[in-house]
Amino acid sequence: MVVTGGTGFIGSHLVERLAELEMKSILVPVRSFRSGAQVARFPATMQRADLTSLDSCRQAFRGARHVFHLAYGTSGTNLAEFTVDSTRTVLQAALEEKVESVVVFSTCTVWAGYSEGVINEDHAFKPGMGGYGESKLKAHLETLEFARQHPGMRVTIIAPGAVYGPRSTFFVSRPVEAARAGQFAWYDGGRGICNYVHVSNLVDLAILAAQAPAAHGQTFIAVDGHATWREFLTPLVEPWLSRIPELSSADLPKANGGPQRTGTLRDIARAMLNAPGVMAAISNHPLLGELKERFIRAFPDRHRRIQQWRPVPEFILKPSAPNLEVAPWVASMFGPDTVQFSSAKARRLLDWQPAIDLHQGLVGSIEWL
Repeated sequence: MVVTGGTGFIGSHLVERLAELEMKSILVPVRSFRSGAQVARFPATMQRADLTSLDSCRQAFRGARHVFHLAYGTSGTNLAEFTVDSTRTVLQAALEEKVESVVVFSTCTVWAGYSEGVINEDHAFKPGMGGYGESKLKAHLETLEFARQHPGMRVTIIAPGAVYGPRSTFFVSRPVEAARAGQFAWYDGGRGICNYVHVSNLVDLAILAAQAPAAHGQTFIAVDGHATWREFLTPLVEPWLSRIPELSSADLPKANGGPQRTGTLRDIARAMLNAPGVMAAISNHPLLGELKERFIRAFPDRHRRIQQWRPVPEFILKPSAPNLEVAPWVASMFGPDTVQFSSAKARRLLDWQPAIDLHQGLVGSIEWL
């Protein structure tokens, strides 16, 4: 067994499940051993590898029966390129090493452009979340094409919804941190739909797909069920419920409008004046100090107005107030969209039955927190 991305949230849970099933050989290719604390708890081998190098991947896959590909671009430059290139290389290396099956992890984000209705694997792709969604879709499409061209090696795609559980960042720790910092909000009463899947149920589906001949060339949406964001997140953010604001759809940031830049040159000047040591450094400079003195002598009234921009010592010494502005990503992650993703295909073709229900999953997540 090979698990790329095995040091991440989902990957480490997959390694744990494979270990529980007493798989004798589990290999996790890594770029750095520094991220391997979770994997090191299990009988798995970490091996340094470059997932964009065919030779490196072939060496890692040699003798493997199944490959689970979860790695994608998360840090550094060229993130989108890494997501696509690594998928392409992993598939080719697995083919050349005569691997039995490859399970590629995609995401429901490739359909995130829909805002309502019930979506299954037959719907046209409509990616969201900018470059992340675009790169995942490109890798998704290339995987489907590779499967069509190479029927001798089983290739399957898993597209999960909102993956939660112990060690989840996006759907467990991040909303909690935002609520604690006063940067979270309910949009339209929190009526938007969360298409949740517990990480343990997700890795069970991946293992089923790796072994099922009927899974070749198929995409399986992985969703346990549906709840409103308010229903899903309330148990997690309960300590801060009383101070979470209610916003409406009209308060949503403009879609695809990019950052709203409203600053002025006066704001920049004010920031420079307020920065500790800046004016003292200017006064001490041989040329700038002389120019400053000339400006003060020539334009005393203007100098007094500029001085008024600077904070008085009382305000400088006071601790800054907490930032209570809602974080921009909250709207895109937990907004009012009511689209529901269907995993009926996985239940029908693979007999997938999620073992962890929502109550159990949230209790486990809270215990981890």
